[in-house]
Amino acid sequence: MSTPWHISPIESHELARFTIRARKALQLANQEAQRLNHDYIGTEHLLLGMVKDEIGVASQVLKGLDFNLHKARTEVEKVAPPNSHQPMMGTLPRNGDAQKALGCALEEAKNLNHPRVGTGHILLGLISSPGTISQQVLSELDQCPEEVRARVHAGLRHPNYDRIESYCGVKGPIPEFLLLASRAKTTFASAMLRDVFWSLPIGIVVGLVTQSWTAFAVTFVLVIVGYICRRGYLDPKGPRDRLRA
Repeated sequence: MSTPWHISPIESHELARFTIRARKALQLANQEAQRLNHDYIGTEHLLLGMVKDEIGVASQVLKGLDFNLHKARTEVEKVAPPNSHQPMMGTLPRNGDAQKALGCALEEAKNLNHPRVGTGHILLGLISSPGTISQQVLSELDQCPEEVRARVHAGLRHPNYDRIESYCGVKGPIPEFLLLASRAKTTFASAMLRDVFWSLPIGIVVGLVTQSWTAFAVTFVLVIVGYICRRGYLDPKGPRDRLRA
Protein backbone atom coordinates (compact mmCIF):
# COMPACT_ATOMS: atom_id res chain seq x y z
CA MET A 1 0.00 0.00 0.00
CA SER A 2 1.35 3.44 -0.88
CA THR A 3 2.51 5.71 1.87
CA PRO A 4 0.37 8.87 2.32
CA TRP A 5 1.93 12.11 1.13
CA HIS A 6 1.14 14.19 4.21
CA ILE A 7 3.96 12.86 6.41
CA SER A 8 6.00 15.41 8.33
CA PRO A 9 9.45 16.28 6.93
CA ILE A 10 12.36 14.28 8.30
CA GLU A 11 14.35 15.84 11.15
CA SER A 12 18.16 15.82 11.27
CA HIS A 13 18.32 13.55 14.33
CA GLU A 14 16.30 10.90 12.51
CA LEU A 15 19.15 10.36 10.05
CA ALA A 16 20.86 8.36 12.79
CA ARG A 17 18.38 5.59 11.98
CA PHE A 18 19.63 5.36 8.39
CA THR A 19 21.91 2.52 7.30
CA ILE A 20 25.47 3.11 6.12
CA ARG A 21 24.46 2.67 2.47
CA ALA A 22 21.51 5.04 2.90
CA ARG A 23 23.74 7.73 4.41
CA LYS A 24 26.25 7.13 1.61
CA ALA A 25 23.46 7.59 -0.93
CA LEU A 26 22.52 10.89 0.73
CA GLN A 27 26.14 12.00 0.51
CA LEU A 28 26.22 11.06 -3.18
CA ALA A 29 22.94 12.93 -3.71
CA ASN A 30 24.66 16.03 -2.32
CA GLN A 31 27.53 15.48 -4.78
CA GLU A 32 25.10 15.14 -7.68
CA ALA A 33 23.41 18.40 -6.72
CA GLN A 34 26.82 20.09 -6.57
CA ARG A 35 27.74 18.63 -9.96
CA LEU A 36 24.67 20.31 -11.42
CA ASN A 37 25.36 23.56 -9.53
CA HIS A 38 21.99 23.25 -7.81
CA ASP A 39 21.58 24.96 -4.46
CA TYR A 40 19.32 22.27 -3.01
CA ILE A 41 18.91 18.49 -2.82
CA GLY A 42 15.71 17.30 -4.45
CA THR A 43 14.16 13.92 -5.10
CA GLU A 44 16.01 13.80 -8.41
CA HIS A 45 19.34 14.03 -6.59
CA LEU A 46 18.25 11.36 -4.10
CA LEU A 47 17.48 9.09 -7.03
CA LEU A 48 20.87 9.78 -8.63
CA GLY A 49 22.63 9.21 -5.31
CA MET A 50 21.05 5.80 -4.84
CA VAL A 51 21.91 4.70 -8.37
CA LYS A 52 25.49 5.94 -7.97
CA ASP A 53 25.92 4.03 -4.70
CA GLU A 54 26.02 0.69 -6.63
CA ILE A 55 25.85 -1.46 -3.48
CA GLY A 56 22.63 -0.67 -1.65
CA VAL A 57 19.39 -2.52 -2.29
CA ALA A 58 17.91 0.42 -4.23
CA SER A 59 20.88 0.62 -6.59
CA GLN A 60 20.84 -3.11 -7.25
CA VAL A 61 17.08 -3.13 -7.84
CA LEU A 62 17.31 -0.25 -10.32
CA LYS A 63 20.29 -1.83 -12.06
CA GLY A 64 18.28 -5.02 -12.45
CA LEU A 65 15.62 -2.95 -14.19
CA ASP A 66 18.19 -1.53 -16.65
CA PHE A 67 18.10 1.85 -14.90
CA ASN A 68 21.67 3.15 -14.82
CA LEU A 69 23.41 6.36 -13.78
CA HIS A 70 23.93 7.63 -17.33
CA LYS A 71 20.25 7.26 -18.23
CA ALA A 72 19.15 8.79 -14.94
CA ARG A 73 21.47 11.81 -15.30
CA THR A 74 20.30 12.41 -18.85
CA GLU A 75 16.64 12.48 -17.83
CA VAL A 76 17.27 14.55 -14.70
CA GLU A 77 19.18 17.18 -16.68
CA LYS A 78 16.26 17.51 -19.10
CA VAL A 79 13.97 18.50 -16.23
CA ALA A 80 16.47 20.20 -13.92
CA PRO A 81 19.37 21.41 -16.12
CA PRO A 82 22.71 22.45 -14.62
CA ASN A 83 23.02 26.04 -13.43
CA SER A 84 25.77 28.27 -14.72
CA HIS A 85 26.45 30.15 -11.49
CA GLN A 86 29.30 29.59 -9.04
CA PRO A 87 29.62 25.90 -8.03
CA MET A 88 27.87 25.08 -4.77
CA MET A 89 29.97 23.83 -1.87
CA GLY A 90 29.30 22.05 1.41
CA THR A 91 26.17 20.26 2.52
CA LEU A 92 23.15 21.53 0.63
CA PRO A 93 19.64 21.81 2.12
CA ARG A 94 16.95 19.35 1.07
CA ASN A 95 13.89 20.84 -0.56
CA GLY A 96 10.36 20.05 0.58
CA ASP A 97 9.87 17.11 -1.79
CA ALA A 98 13.12 15.46 -0.70
CA GLN A 99 12.25 15.98 2.97
CA LYS A 100 8.83 14.41 2.48
CA ALA A 101 10.29 11.50 0.48
CA LEU A 102 12.69 10.72 3.33
CA GLY A 103 9.78 11.01 5.74
CA CYS A 104 7.96 8.44 3.61
CA ALA A 105 11.06 6.23 3.80
CA LEU A 106 10.90 6.37 7.60
CA GLU A 107 7.23 5.46 7.48
CA GLU A 108 7.91 2.57 5.10
CA ALA A 109 10.53 1.17 7.49
CA LYS A 110 8.14 1.60 10.41
CA ASN A 111 5.30 -0.17 8.57
CA LEU A 112 7.64 -3.09 7.82
CA ASN A 113 8.90 -3.18 11.44
CA HIS A 114 12.45 -2.46 10.27
CA PRO A 115 14.61 -0.69 12.89
CA ARG A 116 16.76 1.10 10.32
CA VAL A 117 16.03 2.96 7.09
CA GLY A 118 17.92 1.62 4.07
CA THR A 119 18.22 2.62 0.45
CA GLY A 120 15.30 0.34 -0.37
CA HIS A 121 13.02 2.29 1.94
CA ILE A 122 14.18 5.56 0.37
CA LEU A 123 13.34 4.20 -3.08
CA LEU A 124 9.92 3.18 -1.77
CA GLY A 125 9.55 6.73 -0.48
CA LEU A 126 10.43 8.16 -3.89
CA ILE A 127 7.94 6.03 -5.81
CA SER A 128 5.31 7.03 -3.26
CA SER A 129 6.00 10.72 -3.93
CA PRO A 130 3.44 12.09 -6.42
CA GLY A 131 4.38 14.89 -8.77
CA THR A 132 8.11 14.90 -8.01
CA ILE A 133 10.98 15.03 -10.46
CA SER A 134 12.20 11.60 -9.38
CA GLN A 135 8.84 10.08 -10.20
CA GLN A 136 8.84 11.87 -13.54
CA VAL A 137 12.30 10.49 -14.33
CA LEU A 138 11.27 6.96 -13.39
CA SER A 139 8.18 7.29 -15.57
CA GLU A 140 10.14 8.63 -18.54
CA LEU A 141 12.43 5.61 -18.31
CA ASP A 142 9.44 3.24 -18.26
CA GLN A 143 9.85 2.10 -14.68
CA CYS A 144 6.64 0.61 -13.31
CA PRO A 145 6.16 1.63 -9.64
CA GLU A 146 4.53 -1.72 -8.82
CA GLU A 147 7.47 -3.65 -10.30
CA VAL A 148 9.99 -1.46 -8.46
CA ARG A 149 8.09 -1.90 -5.20
CA ALA A 150 7.90 -5.68 -5.60
CA ARG A 151 11.63 -5.93 -6.28
CA VAL A 152 12.51 -3.68 -3.37
CA HIS A 153 10.42 -5.81 -1.00
CA ALA A 154 12.20 -8.90 -2.31
CA GLY A 155 15.53 -7.18 -1.62
CA LEU A 156 14.43 -6.25 1.90
CA ARG A 157 13.74 -9.94 2.55
CA HIS A 158 17.14 -11.05 1.23
CA PRO A 159 19.05 -13.05 3.88
CA ASN A 160 22.08 -10.78 3.50
CA TYR A 161 20.08 -7.55 3.57
CA ASP A 162 21.68 -6.25 6.77
CA ARG A 163 25.18 -6.99 5.48
CA ILE A 164 24.43 -5.24 2.19
CA GLU A 165 23.13 -2.07 3.83
CA SER A 166 25.91 -1.96 6.46
CA TYR A 167 28.78 -2.54 4.00
CA CYS A 168 31.49 0.11 4.37
CA GLY A 169 33.61 -0.68 1.30
CA VAL A 170 33.92 1.97 -1.40
CA LYS A 171 36.50 0.64 -3.86
CA GLY A 172 37.18 -2.60 -5.70
CA PRO A 173 34.80 -5.34 -6.80
CA ILE A 174 31.69 -5.88 -4.72
CA PRO A 175 31.84 -9.16 -2.74
CA GLU A 176 29.50 -11.74 -4.23
CA PHE A 177 27.54 -12.20 -1.00
CA LEU A 178 26.46 -8.55 -1.21
CA LEU A 179 24.75 -9.04 -4.56
CA LEU A 180 20.99 -9.52 -4.49
CA ALA A 181 21.27 -11.69 -7.60
CA SER A 182 24.26 -13.63 -6.29
CA ARG A 183 24.15 -17.11 -7.78
CA ALA A 184 20.45 -16.57 -8.48
CA LYS A 185 20.98 -17.60 -12.09
CA THR A 186 22.37 -20.98 -11.07
CA THR A 187 19.70 -23.46 -12.06
CA PHE A 188 19.08 -26.81 -10.45
CA ALA A 189 20.49 -28.58 -13.51
CA SER A 190 23.68 -26.52 -13.71
CA ALA A 191 24.28 -26.85 -9.98
CA MET A 192 23.83 -30.62 -10.14
CA LEU A 193 26.18 -30.86 -13.13
CA ARG A 194 28.81 -28.96 -11.19
CA ASP A 195 28.45 -31.34 -8.25
CA VAL A 196 28.70 -34.37 -10.55
CA PHE A 197 32.09 -33.13 -11.75
CA TRP A 198 33.19 -32.70 -8.14
CA SER A 199 32.05 -36.24 -7.31
CA LEU A 200 33.70 -38.03 -10.22
CA PRO A 201 37.32 -37.74 -8.95
CA ILE A 202 36.31 -39.05 -5.54
CA GLY A 203 34.56 -42.06 -7.04
CA ILE A 204 37.47 -42.78 -9.40
CA VAL A 205 40.00 -42.72 -6.56
CA VAL A 206 37.89 -45.11 -4.47
CA GLY A 207 37.36 -47.38 -7.50
CA LEU A 208 41.11 -47.52 -8.24
CA VAL A 209 42.02 -48.23 -4.62
CA THR A 210 39.42 -50.99 -4.22
CA GLN A 211 39.67 -52.13 -7.87
CA SER A 212 35.90 -52.37 -7.84
CA TRP A 213 33.44 -50.62 -10.12
CA THR A 214 30.75 -51.30 -7.56
CA ALA A 215 32.70 -49.32 -4.95
CA PHE A 216 33.12 -46.53 -7.51
CA ALA A 217 29.38 -46.44 -8.23
CA VAL A 218 28.37 -46.56 -4.57
CA THR A 219 30.84 -43.84 -3.60
CA PHE A 220 29.74 -41.65 -6.52
CA VAL A 221 26.05 -41.98 -5.56
CA LEU A 222 26.73 -41.36 -1.87
CA VAL A 223 28.74 -38.21 -2.61
CA ILE A 224 25.99 -36.89 -4.90
CA VAL A 225 23.33 -37.60 -2.26
CA GLY A 226 25.49 -35.84 0.31
CA TYR A 227 25.75 -32.75 -1.90
CA ILE A 228 22.00 -32.75 -2.47
CA CYS A 229 21.29 -32.89 1.26
CA ARG A 230 23.90 -30.30 2.27
CA ARG A 231 23.06 -27.80 -0.45
CA GLY A 232 19.34 -28.15 0.07
CA TYR A 233 18.32 -28.92 -3.51
CA LEU A 234 15.26 -30.69 -2.12
CA ASP A 235 14.34 -27.63 -0.06
CA PRO A 236 11.43 -25.76 -1.72
CA LYS A 237 13.15 -22.46 -0.86
CA GLY A 238 16.07 -23.41 -3.10
CA PRO A 239 19.75 -24.30 -2.65
CA ARG A 240 21.21 -23.04 0.61
CA ASP A 241 24.49 -21.99 -0.97
CA ARG A 242 22.60 -19.17 -2.68
CA LEU A 243 21.78 -17.74 0.74
CA ARG A 244 25.09 -18.26 2.42
CA ALA A 245 27.41 -15.37 3.18
